Amino acid sequence: MDRRALGARSERLAERFLVSRGYEVEARNVRFPVGEIDLVAQDGPVLCFIEVRSTSSTQWGGPLESITDRKRRRLIRAARWYLARRREPPCEV
Repeated sequence: MDRRALGARSERLAERFLVSRGYEVEARNVRFPVGEIDLVAQDGPVLCFIEVRSTSSTQWGGPLESITDRKRRRLIRAARWYLARRREPPCEV
């Protein structure tokens, strides 16, 4: 399986998992010049920005280790862009 197919499959699985836990997905693969957000979902009053990570091997560490400081900063900037374009601010993020 190539990287894009693995990523798309992982995002579908993550979305199904979140929905089964009561989350309401409001956006998928949101792209801004500063970064991308894989999933945006509501968990009650909390708006969640979700980064989906998957690996085909744990040789270089697991998915959590693959989130670098640079990736974290890009996700935060993208979340700020998303919030700035939202009609109503969420209760919590």
